[in-house]
Amino acid sequence: MTSHGYTVGAGAEYRLADNVSLRGEYRYVALGRNTTVDPLGAVWTTDLSEHVVRIGAAYRFGQFGGPVTASAAPVLNPTWTGVYVGAGLGGDVIAPHVAGSFAGVLDFNASSLGGADVGGTFTIGYDRQIAPKWVVGAFGLIDAGTNGGAKISASTGAGGVAISSDLAAVKWGWTVGGRVGYLVAPETLVYLLGGYSGTTAQSITYNFLGFPGTAPTREYHGATFGGGFERFFSDRISARAEYRVTHLEARDDLASDFMTSLSAGGTVHTLRGVLAYHFPTP
Repeated sequence: MTSHGYTVGAGAEYRLADNVSLRGEYRYVALGRNTTVDPLGAVWTTDLSEHVVRIGAAYRFGQFGGPVTASAAPVLNPTWTGVYVGAGLGGDVIAPHVAGSFAGVLDFNASSLGGADVGGTFTIGYDRQIAPKWVVGAFGLIDAGTNGGAKISASTGAGGVAISSDLAAVKWGWTVGGRVGYLVAPETLVYLLGGYSGTTAQSITYNFLGFPGTAPTREYHGATFGGGFERFFSDRISARAEYRVTHLEARDDLASDFMTSLSAGGTVHTLRGVLAYHFPTP
């Protein structure tokens, strides 16, 4: 099914180096309400809207807006080696894979029925410049998310089967890992990261065939990969845009009231803008 609607938004683009720019963009997409009937006769009603945040880089061939002059750009003397702390804001999207059995008579298997919410991050780390163009580092961070309250429901009509449930959303998580980056300019770093994460989802309440319940809250673990850009705006303050994806291992110890079995896993997509303070090197 293809849905149509309208899109509004805004963005900003910043020049990082002679031919490289960083772009941030927000879009709101409204697609209206849609009703579909699946082959089993269940009626699915969805009210579709999206908040889309994009951060990307662009390379421009040829001259990009003329040369940078000394009067147009202040001279910075950043030090990449040292300890830093930072805080940021962005969004989380969780795409779970859930499988279960209800009282031994109803089996279900669903993927990507997840929520997208605003989230924040606190991070601490240490970087070291090991060569004129290369920086390596280690970090730890804590993510926290809000609960958007998104739900899904289906029914076969009056007196028929009815199913409803909250959608999965990130409550909080942690990541420890490292990164390696390349300096495209003395004050601008592009980097890749990797690590290990733990993620706890918001409590999920559901109603299957008139029997309500709450799935137990568990912490899921898995590998995290990603990348981003970081730029100093003063000798101590930098800003970064970062994307991470965490592949959560499935857990099968989630069965609760009325559920014979329940397992869940999936992926979490995290986008953050972070401001960091870099401590002076002793």
